[in-house]
Order: sequence, then structure tokens, then C-alpha cells
Amino acid sequence: MNFHILTLSILVCSCACAKLPSNFKKCNRKQSDFNACFSEAVAHAVKQLNVPVKEVGLPSIDPLVVPSLKIGAGTSAVSFEQSYTNLSLTGFTNVNIEKVEMNFKTNTLSIEGSVPDVVMSFTYDFNGNILMLPINGKGPGKIDISNNFIVCQ
Repeated sequence: MNFHILTLSILVCSCACAKLPSNFKKCNRKQSDFNACFSEAVAHAVKQLNVPVKEVGLPSIDPLVVPSLKIGAGTSAVSFEQSYTNLSLTGFTNVNIEKVEMNFKTNTLSIEGSVPDVVMSFTYDFNGNILMLPINGKGPGKIDISNNFIVCQ
């Protein structure tokens, strides 16, 4: 799930640094209800990212496609290399943003919300050991994660 939080954080930071598309809601940081406005704006923006936003060069995040991902073996009792290809994640645009708070004095962003269902489909190749038990395998994989609560700070 940390991968999902990282993806959402990158998306929010990218939007904060770039010129926003004309159909995205904008908030004035000096308005008294900025955090309420920003919560609505983020929720509205994420729901629109099921298609690319060509105006600012943002790709679709639903599905989010990762061509390859490798995770090294490590040196502990659990040491197996993981390789994923054609990783596709769906469900991000169904996020329910409950609260977004931006603190301009400390430059911190806090997001709370939930995602009802995230599905990951991929091809995997594992090779290594857990304790002395060999772990080797490859083939298609699918993970369905339901009822996710997200807190990102």
C-alpha cells in the first residue's frame, strides 16, 4: 500500500508545482476555508485522472502502468529478489478524499481518505530464500486490496 501513497503524493506534488489544467478547481491560499477548498479540489482532480490531461502532460493514473519494477534481495533471513513486469494498478480514481490539510508555514501536506478497491495485475519472477526455504517462481499474478484507508503526511 505504500506504493499507492507514494503515487498519490507524487501526483499532488506534481500538480502543486505545475500549471493546473483549466478544468481543475483552484483555491486561494489566503482564503479562510483554504483546506476545505483544497480537499474538494484534490478529490475533484483525482477523479478526472482516469484519462490523460494533455494540457499539462499528466498521464492517466487509472490504470497506472509500470513497465518493470525490481526489488533487491536484501541480507536478512528473508532474502529473495522480486521482479515485476507489466504491472497495472486500477482503482485510484475511486479514492474518497476525506481531509486535506496544507500548512504553508511548515510546508507540510496531510491527506486522509479511502480507496474501496485497488487491483494490481502483473507478471512476477521471484528467486531467493526465506530462512532456509527456497522461494522460486514466475508467472502471472493479481492482488485485490479492498477497503484501504490512507493517511499520508
